Amino acid sequence: MKTILSIIAIAGSVVLFVWVASIGLNKQEATECLKWQAEAVEYPLWYSTAWQREQCEVHGLPLLK
Repeated sequence: MKTILSIIAIAGSVVLFVWVASIGLNKQEATECLKWQAEAVEYPLWYSTAWQREQCEVHGLPLLK
């Protein structure tokens, strides 16, 4: 019985960790997009790469450059 409860607790902990990490990564990516948008306004020669534009489009924050 203790073994089953331990396995359930470990599995639950792993699922919770992955879920929280996923939320954190999504928020970090959105924050990066906002930072890049501000840099694009501040620096006239600023440019974005394809992966940056793709990342921001996924979060609904398209880059202008």
